[in-house]
Amino acid sequence: MTVNKEFVVLGDVNCDVLTQATKFILPFEGFRRYRYFCPAGLITIGYGHVIRPREKIEEPLSKEKAEKLLRRDLVRVKKQLDQLVEVELTILQEIALLSFIFNVGGMAFQRSTLRQKLNRDMHDEVVNEFYRWVKARGRKLQGLVRRRDAEAKLYAEGTLIDEGCLPVY
Repeated sequence: MTVNKEFVVLGDVNCDVLTQATKFILPFEGFRRYRYFCPAGLITIGYGHVIRPREKIEEPLSKEKAEKLLRRDLVRVKKQLDQLVEVELTILQEIALLSFIFNVGGMAFQRSTLRQKLNRDMHDEVVNEFYRWVKARGRKLQGLVRRRDAEAKLYAEGTLIDEGCLPVY
């Protein structure tokens, strides 16, 4: 699957949620052909793929292979989301949460107040919880501030256009 620059309306019931989540996540992750240490100190490549011990990835990585890795990662994240969330979600809420979990990790989400409030149907309070997750290794990062703002707005309700990753209401 190659994600192109076409307009995507998030929340479209005719488009699968993983494709929509991929479109949402790509601008926040950026693309790196070679492995690097992300702000959290993890060895990463492509579009935010964390390289696991003993995992072999050929470098330089192509965009096509990076998108396949992201898609594979999102399949795993969706399983975590489905196991950890006990309430019904809209497509937009699911996309926002897939982005969030992909970024912070399943274990962090599992222990989070965000998940606790979500499972209590406290959706207004869930929106505010996104903004608590803007630091990596104790440092507030503007990229995480922008991402959490987009996730929170999308969770609350919205669509997204590809240029600039701006929620549209």
